[in-house]
Amino acid sequence: MIQTRGTKKKHRVTQIPIYAAIAFWYVLGVVSISTTKVLLTPYLPIMDPHAHNWLSVGKIGGIKPFMLSVQQFCIGVLMLRFILNNRLVGGYGIIPLPKANRTGERNLAVTEVFLSGLFFSLGFVATNFSFHGSSASFVETVKAAEPITSAAVAVFNGIETLGFPEVVSLLTIVVGVIISTLANSSGHSSSQTAVPSIGSSIESSVIVMVANICFSFRGLHQKLLRGTHQGTKEEMDDINLQYRMQQIGVLLFFVPAAVFELLPAMSKVWTLFGSVGLFQSGLMFRYTVLSLLNGFAFASYNLASTHILSRISVVHHAAFNCIRRLFAIIVTSILFGVPVTLFGAFGIMVSFIGFVTFTRNKMQRKIQPRPLSSLLPMNA
Repeated sequence: MIQTRGTKKKHRVTQIPIYAAIAFWYVLGVVSISTTKVLLTPYLPIMDPHAHNWLSVGKIGGIKPFMLSVQQFCIGVLMLRFILNNRLVGGYGIIPLPKANRTGERNLAVTEVFLSGLFFSLGFVATNFSFHGSSASFVETVKAAEPITSAAVAVFNGIETLGFPEVVSLLTIVVGVIISTLANSSGHSSSQTAVPSIGSSIESSVIVMVANICFSFRGLHQKLLRGTHQGTKEEMDDINLQYRMQQIGVLLFFVPAAVFELLPAMSKVWTLFGSVGLFQSGLMFRYTVLSLLNGFAFASYNLASTHILSRISVVHHAAFNCIRRLFAIIVTSILFGVPVTLFGAFGIMVSFIGFVTFTRNKMQRKIQPRPLSSLLPMNA
């Protein structure tokens, strides 16, 4: 369909109910996290093919964080491009980025798209580095602070205001997740032979906090984008926005992945080819299937996250994300056969109470008059 100059574009995009989007976000997030950790784990021979835990049957990954990030972005770009080209959810397909105006000034919407993609990709690269170097429970514990960083970024930039009850609710959510993840961590302590040093723990904490800050700024700039004339959902829908962000991730990290990790990866592939046989052993087939599943889940749950963030506030999105981590802890505990302790169940209950009170306080503020200087709506 050809758009004439000056004609307002109206995209007929299928609107997914927000609670359905949250369900997709939670489920596909667990799939993405689980497969990411398997792909980052070095290859080990299959010791017990009859083991009940499928994730422990022969680690088939060993890919490095930069390479995995670029792989995820590439699969996401291909998947989203297929969706857009075939109009699977309506709309007009791939939307070109807005051009600079006649005076040559850089378009604000393009800047916000780039910054959203920059912080989005940086956040996931840092997350992959943290999963590569630390246990899942430790990473999830530190990532539980994301609502705090999101609240600080949103309030500092004037797109969000929080009352004292909402701040207390956010802190309650974080405390509950920390209790739950620490309980989950203690359940594994007897089986762990290596105890991380204080220096490595601090280093891992810094990497995870960098990821938290990047995701918080990604939420900020996506909200700022939606506040521009050419960045509304009518001008750029969520699928196109996610497509552009993952494109930016490929462009930013393709060279670092090639420079720092390509040669070691090729050497490892050659070694495995000679020692176990990539095709005869089925290793290549399993790696390909797992990578495609990981890339599909990665792109899909981030698309759901983008859709949800367009409809609620930055801090509310971060609170949902914190509860998603609890859901991931419960599901992965079932997958790995790890029982949920009483202490862990208490932490889950604390977080859930904090989330309910935060949502209640948020809905009460919805009916209150807002200052005219407020930049963006606080919720949908």
